[in-house]
Order: sequence, then structure tokens, then C-alpha cells
Amino acid sequence: MDVLAKEITNSLTFSFVTNDVTMFTDSFCKSVDYRYRDVEDKIPWLYAIAKMHKTPKAFRFITNSSDTVTSKLSITVAKCLKLLLNTSRTSFKYRIKHIDNTVFVIDNRDKVIDFMDISNAKGEPRKCISTWDFSTLYTNIPHDKLISKMTSFVKKLFNANPEKPYICCSDKGRSAYWSKSISKKNITFSCDELIDSIDFIVNNSFITFHNLVYRQIVGIPMGTNCAPFLANVFLHYMNMNI
Repeated sequence: MDVLAKEITNSLTFSFVTNDVTMFTDSFCKSVDYRYRDVEDKIPWLYAIAKMHKTPKAFRFITNSSDTVTSKLSITVAKCLKLLLNTSRTSFKYRIKHIDNTVFVIDNRDKVIDFMDISNAKGEPRKCISTWDFSTLYTNIPHDKLISKMTSFVKKLFNANPEKPYICCSDKGRSAYWSKSISKKNITFSCDELIDSIDFIVNNSFITFHNLVYRQIVGIPMGTNCAPFLANVFLHYMNMNI
């Protein structure tokens, strides 16, 4: 508890909101669009995982993302962002400063190995591979910059697919798809609706601790479903200086 208390109350990451958890929960749940409301009217909470390989010992702080009022929204947005990333890899209309768009974000090591194999086959072997570990990446991304970069990314991908101006997501399925029209069965996002949903998640990252409510005012809550996609897109756009 001391570790959590220090992270929440003695850092610049979280800001105190209220000591009335019940009233806040009731009010906040009503602000979440009914289409994305989960069955549980609960605010997320924070827990810590020890990083035993670090010297001195460190902790990774995770925001519980399951069975909370924003769980369904975060899951749905994650599906949309995964579709946008996959589209950006294959769309000839998605170009940033004439850089090859197929290698900026990878899902696993296969792309790296394929790239090395191709380089070796061409007689251009790569002699050095560098990796970095962002120990505090998620809690260092300013919200205004994150929203700005995500807005640009989403608009660029929607503009690259003008013939299909909607993204549809099934509750049961694991993926999203581009659509020419609004679906009657699945959740449907326009460009502006997806941007608004991302904005809502980023700026309404609340947690409870000792019957108090705090808001994460810097960074992305590690643990929410769409967090990896938000971080990847943000780093991609920052690296491209867009």
C-alpha cells in the first residue's frame, strides 16, 4: 500500500478529484455513452507489479481494465486503432514524408527477422540492432500532444479511405472493419466519433484508492486495452516529427 500511495498521492501523474466515490461513480457512469457502457458500474483501480530484474527494485503500475465502466469503450477503440495501424501498413495513400509505411510499427519479431534476412540476401547485412526500454513511457505522454497526434493519425487514415467512411466493431468479434454505411448490428464510428472516444478515454482516466477518486492527468493508464495502440501511434508520429 505504501508503494501505491507514493505513486498516486506523491507524484505528478494523478490529481485528487473527490472523496465521495459513490456519487462520483453514479455521475461518471451517466457520462459514458450507453453504447459503450459495460455491465459493471465500477471505476478502475491501480495495482503494482514488482520488476525483480531491476536494481534497485522497481515497480510497474497497472490500471485495472476489466469489468469497469469504461472497459467496453477501451476494447472497442483498441479494435479500431488496430485496424487503422494495419491499414496504414498496406495503404499506398498513407505516406509520411515518402517513408516506407510498412515498417514503422511491428506486432512481433517476425518483421525484424524478415528484414534482416532480406538485407543479408542482398549483401547488405545489418551489423547492429538497438533496443530501448521505456521504463516510464506511459506516464510521460502529455495529454494535449497525445490527442493532437491521435487526431492527425485517425483523420489521415479516414481520408485515405473515402469510399468507406465508417469503422464497425462487433461486440463478440476481435476485429473491426471498414464500412460504406452505418451498421445496424455493430457499433459504428465515424472519424469524429472515434476521435471523441479517444479524447474521452485519455481525459477521463479515473482510479479509486482508499475510497478516494483520482484522475490521471499525464500519460496513458497502462492496463487499459487501447493503451499499447495509443503509445505506438504517438511514438510513430513523434518520430516522424509530424
